[in-house]
Amino acid sequence: MTINIWAQRGGAAIEGTVIDGQGKVLKGAKVILTSETYKDVNRTMETDENGHFSFYIVAVGYYNVAASYT
Repeated sequence: MTINIWAQRGGAAIEGTVIDGQGKVLKGAKVILTSETYKDVNRTMETDENGHFSFYIVAVGYYNVAASYT
């Protein structure tokens, strides 16, 4: 799954929760942040035990967030 996000101010964060089709949180899902504005942005992390992820210090611009779980 991929979603598009707009960061509105510098130094902001992009946060969310990864869930499956039945609404269960996905611990350990791989989340990738890429940018349409800044081509050198490619950050990866795994969700915590609550399915939560946070990318901090995000510059203003357009971003894509993709999540996968195996």
